[in-house]
Amino acid sequence: TATMATFHDHFAATYGAERWEKSLYPALAKPTRHAVLANRYSDGKITGQKVEFPVENCEITCLLDDEFPQPQITNRPLTHWLLDAASVLAAALLDVSAGDKVLDLCAAPGGKSIALSQCLWHAENAASRLVVNESDSKRFARLKRNLKAYLPPRMMQSGLVQFSNLDASNASSLPSATFDKALVDVPCSSERHLIHNDLAAWRPASSKKLAATQVKLLMTALRACKIGAKVLYATCSIEPTENDGVIEKMMTQVEKERKKGAKWKVEVELLQDKALEIWAERTKFGWIVLPDHPAGGRWGPLYFARLSKMV
Repeated sequence: TATMATFHDHFAATYGAERWEKSLYPALAKPTRHAVLANRYSDGKITGQKVEFPVENCEITCLLDDEFPQPQITNRPLTHWLLDAASVLAAALLDVSAGDKVLDLCAAPGGKSIALSQCLWHAENAASRLVVNESDSKRFARLKRNLKAYLPPRMMQSGLVQFSNLDASNASSLPSATFDKALVDVPCSSERHLIHNDLAAWRPASSKKLAATQVKLLMTALRACKIGAKVLYATCSIEPTENDGVIEKMMTQVEKERKKGAKWKVEVELLQDKALEIWAERTKFGWIVLPDHPAGGRWGPLYFARLSKMV
């Protein structure tokens, strides 16, 4: 169809025709690979080969097993969650530690929230807090169900984990200067999902519209964070408009706010790390994990950029 031809032309221009046709598109068209996120709050233990993340003292355990079954739902908290290891990498790179107050802004279905939770209460530290937000009511209900299945009831009851069903593209929806860490894993074009399900639904112009919302979401998270906080922006898109393009627009927006008297700025952390190169490739402001990466992990796509809110 015409849509498919435009899709292929667009990304061949973005990534180079040879790479797009010979390796990237074929890799995206293959089934998504899942890893196993182990849940430390479950009594059931699972074993397997550990995924090594380029993060010191990482508290998240993720195992490599392409044949792993979905968890048995008889015993709660559930033992594991199946997801792309690149998603766990994003959560790990936020570098959350016990005592942090953490925001997961677009949290449904909850895999990354569960990954973040692994770093928060391993040291019986009640000062840790996790606020999970999802604006869509159906997805919010699913998020709640999932977290209740994976986290001990006491965490919900004592307010260590708080649920929020706010439209985060509205800047005033969250309290300001509250969080130490924020994950902003925004709704995006999810081209791999479209390739597998409905490529006819792709529109070249939709990225621009999405990017406008993505900038708003990122700005909401930045305002909600304390000075010195880290924010990880992430998408599962291969479209630069939704990735580096959003970081660029956010920087412009922050400059405008400063002219109006805002006292904070944002630094993009370039995360120069040889260990990260096994996973991802550099972009202007961040990194992108793509399934044709020469290391052969077959993970992604996942774009991420780590930001610091500074004075």
